[in-house]
Amino acid sequence: MVPAYFKPYFTPSEFDSPDLPGSGIRMNAMFISMLNKARSIAGIPFYINSGYRTPAHNKKVGGVPGSAHTKGLAADIAVTPVTYGKVLSALLKAGFKRITLTPQQRQNIMKKIADKLTYEEIVLLHKAMNNPIIKNMAIKELKKRL
Repeated sequence: MVPAYFKPYFTPSEFDSPDLPGSGIRMNAMFISMLNKARSIAGIPFYINSGYRTPAHNKKVGGVPGSAHTKGLAADIAVTPVTYGKVLSALLKAGFKRITLTPQQRQNIMKKIADKLTYEEIVLLHKAMNNPIIKNMAIKELKKRL
């Protein structure tokens, strides 16, 4: 039986570590509840690339010891250039504070900023930036708009 906190959008198996079938059940209930809230806000499916990781799998993929993945407190969500803005915005609105972007996602964001995102999108993206150079570029673009 699927625990209620996975519903309505997810199943535990989506979060399984590849080396331990059934391990997705180890995901933190509050984390999954927040992810469901973000999914509802986004209005589009979230595709999970990685959820719970055993320490062995975490090491295999280059994760840091004690990674949030090994505690059921992290998930990698697949996005496309079309969906990443909605996903990122929804995660922030759902209350996620720690969001890491891949270099490709950062490039896509900068292309969108150059294409004149809305003020709200720039503010949300700026909050998510963990790279000071990109953050400063977003601030410069924002100042141009004001």
